[in-house]
Amino acid sequence: MYGKTVCKNSRGRSFIRLSAATFLAAALLPALPRPVHGEIYLWPLHGNRRLSSSFSEYRDGHYHAGIDLRSYGAVGMPCLAVSEGRVVRVKVGAAGYGKALYLKLADGRTAVYAHLDQFNRTVDSLAWHYRVHRETNWCDFRLPDGAYTVEVGDTVAFSGETGTSAPHLHFELRDESERPLNPLIDIYSLPDRSPPMVSGLEAVPLGRGSITDEGPLPSVRYFRASGSKRFILPDTLQLDGEFGFALSTWDEQGYGRYRMAPVSIELAVDGQPLYTVRNEVFSYSQSGQISAEYDIRGEGPAGRYLRLFPVRGGTRSDRSGPGVVHTGSREDG
Repeated sequence: MYGKTVCKNSRGRSFIRLSAATFLAAALLPALPRPVHGEIYLWPLHGNRRLSSSFSEYRDGHYHAGIDLRSYGAVGMPCLAVSEGRVVRVKVGAAGYGKALYLKLADGRTAVYAHLDQFNRTVDSLAWHYRVHRETNWCDFRLPDGAYTVEVGDTVAFSGETGTSAPHLHFELRDESERPLNPLIDIYSLPDRSPPMVSGLEAVPLGRGSITDEGPLPSVRYFRASGSKRFILPDTLQLDGEFGFALSTWDEQGYGRYRMAPVSIELAVDGQPLYTVRNEVFSYSQSGQISAEYDIRGEGPAGRYLRLFPVRGGTRSDRSGPGVVHTGSREDG
């Protein structure tokens, strides 16, 4: 059997092929990122575009709903309005998003700024009076339409570490239905100098009587890196029946060793596309499905295996394909 997966990072594509014993990744990246003036929105922070987490990453019990922008340990970096709009919600809490500001953009989307140190003076005054009037440290309130409008580039808040353990800006974009969407797909471009990494492959028996070389149990094989884009599988998998693949993989931007989720992964068998994961959009009602999509075998991204086949209860629209592989009587896989 011959197969391949394709992991797309934030700037381009890397193709990873599986044939009996080899994964080969060949980067096909554009020479330069898209010009900033061609983007839909302003970047929410001044300075370099560096991430510590990406969209739809694994979190305990839910998908990561935004991207985390590095502040290099600093608190108080100005957070900019990415487009003209109006502040519609202000939230202050001890956990979760900590201090958060919700900005309804002119096109109907919502930008969310979280883990803030403080809001700008106008919003901070609103939050302060709200809490004093109700004699509480916390608040979560909505502003009337048009109560506070902003222009693109206005400072709406300042980055911090409220509700989290290290300073950074958690930034979200939500569509008109309040579904989180990936800001790195057709919205922002990022410098990216590292291809995706592949750590392990899991073959999962799915049909009655299906077996791997571990019998009726999933079989795991670990890859050995050969250069920066080639991964070697030392053993040939022996598979018989009906099964699916799961993959441990991650992407690094190349500016610090932050292991992030790739934008997309494609599985093909015998040259035919079989299953695609595209981390593009989800609703909060779907967030709990992450526990079904991942098989957790250890700590960190190397211990998390994303299932490249449909899982029971899975309803995300950015997953597609049957994902199930059928073999003959115990042949090489």
